[in-house]
Amino acid sequence: MFIFSNHYILIIILIILNIKYITCSTATFNNTVIISNCTNEVPCDLSSKSVWNDNIAPSDGDDVIIDFSTVVSQTSDVYLLVNNLNIQLNSFQLNGPQQTENFQINLNIQNSNLTIAGDFNAQYSNITFAETENSCTISINNFVSNQNNLTFNGYTNFVCNTTTLIGTEYVFLRDDSTFTVNSTATIKAPITHLSSGFLNFNGISTIQKSFYSSGSVQFGTQTNISSQAILNTTILVGRLDIDSSLIFLMVDYIQMNSSSIIVVSNKSSVSLLGTINKNNNYSNQILLLDNSSLFLELGFYISDMGSPMYGTIFIDQSLSTTTISSVQQPYLSISSKSNITLLSSTLNTVNITNYQTSLTVEESSVVSSINNFGETNILNDATLIVKNPSTTLNLNVTGNTTLEQGFSAKTIYINSNCLLFSNSSIEIQDFGLLTLYPSGLYVQNNLTLEPNSTLQILNATLNNKLPLIQVNGSVNLNSIILSIVLANNVKVTSEEKILLFSNKNSTIDISSIQLLTFASTDTISYIKYKIDQDNKGNVNLVFFDEIDKKTIIIYCSVIGSVLGLVFFVTIVFVIRKKLSHNQHHYDHGHHYERESLIH
Repeated sequence: MFIFSNHYILIIILIILNIKYITCSTATFNNTVIISNCTNEVPCDLSSKSVWNDNIAPSDGDDVIIDFSTVVSQTSDVYLLVNNLNIQLNSFQLNGPQQTENFQINLNIQNSNLTIAGDFNAQYSNITFAETENSCTISINNFVSNQNNLTFNGYTNFVCNTTTLIGTEYVFLRDDSTFTVNSTATIKAPITHLSSGFLNFNGISTIQKSFYSSGSVQFGTQTNISSQAILNTTILVGRLDIDSSLIFLMVDYIQMNSSSIIVVSNKSSVSLLGTINKNNNYSNQILLLDNSSLFLELGFYISDMGSPMYGTIFIDQSLSTTTISSVQQPYLSISSKSNITLLSSTLNTVNITNYQTSLTVEESSVVSSINNFGETNILNDATLIVKNPSTTLNLNVTGNTTLEQGFSAKTIYINSNCLLFSNSSIEIQDFGLLTLYPSGLYVQNNLTLEPNSTLQILNATLNNKLPLIQVNGSVNLNSIILSIVLANNVKVTSEEKILLFSNKNSTIDISSIQLLTFASTDTISYIKYKIDQDNKGNVNLVFFDEIDKKTIIIYCSVIGSVLGLVFFVTIVFVIRKKLSHNQHHYDHGHHYERESLIH
């Protein structure tokens, strides 16, 4: 008897637990007679029995069907209303007309707590959720929208477990409305998020249509965006993949945690107008693949990128400098309108597109190529290696530089104790300037100075063992000016020399050089020198007669190439030695002549 009682009690409990399921029914909207009365001014209230078949309104646990898919005779729009209704349904099905454009279905759900345990499936309709008070929630297990106009207004709090949005019509979020998907979201309809409330995709999400948000969007564990998107504030919890081949624009800033990452592939573009986590530090947060691009509006500190990257970072014109530190990315390129500083980095190409900006190497770095409309500066104790043909407006070398391919510049300045080494050719552009102070220039192939350019040697010393310029190929000097300024307190004596060029593979025709000397004082009638070449290919400037002076400036007009070129050399020695017994004669007899020749 006791056992029978236990079985009886168990059966009663099961019946009670499933009573709602056992007693649930299907409520079907009357789409034949009543719909002509469902107007915009007086919409049909779905809580009223009169609009349902058999006058049976839906109750908790019911399945609701509103089907206009077979209605073809209706000529005016149908307006339906759910207002101040608290109900828990098993499912909700809304089918608008598919075969006719004579009318539309408009469903307005407002100020209601609507819970659907199964599917909310709607198609070919206009659906509006509107809450005037922040106290109601729409809670749906699976929300499926196909070819609907969806609008969320007021304080609507819409929550679903999964969703699929399909269609060409927009999904609008306005006012303070929020939209949350806790699990899987498949978005194949355009979204416009204008509300101050959050748009939350907390699970695995796929977005394949245009996506615009002026508010805050949160992405969860895995999100893929393959369409054009413009977002204001982005909160990223997991991984965000962008492979749209279009522009993905983040206007304000993006908030990420330590495990978050944005992967940009398929030649897509991401533009970040603000910051990452409200600062300008960028390391592993955004990964570029497949020649994709990242556009940065502000100057960033870019460092410690671990995963290999294949793409380009574009930096807009900014007042702040972008610093790239310890970035070993040989397939990552930089294109900037503002200043760039390199520290211990390896990059593909570096393009500086603004002539008022600079590329500065503070610690040794390697780049594939440089195309710089501004200045390139290699600072003390730094070494720059450039692997491919490059160009810059100005190159200032106070550290060491190796050019493995051709290099072209308007001006090159090489400071003391530095070496500029080129495995290929160097070109100084028209009206350009090559300055050695004094330092070394080694060119494996050809050295070309275009017409009207200047070769300037500052702070030169005598009897140097190593040539100032060593060239293994040809030296093409096209009507250039050669200016040599000796170091202070240098005393030139007979047969002292400056080793200018070393070119073992070709011979300079020095017999065609015309020498002109200029007498600067009465005591020294002539200052003699000659350009001499030995059998080892060394070209020296050799001085005669003792001259006590501090500065010598030599101007040489050189026409043709070093292989068969004709030199016209004008040498002006400026002697700053005060001779008191000749001062009066100098002031009156030679002052005008000296200044005119120097200037």
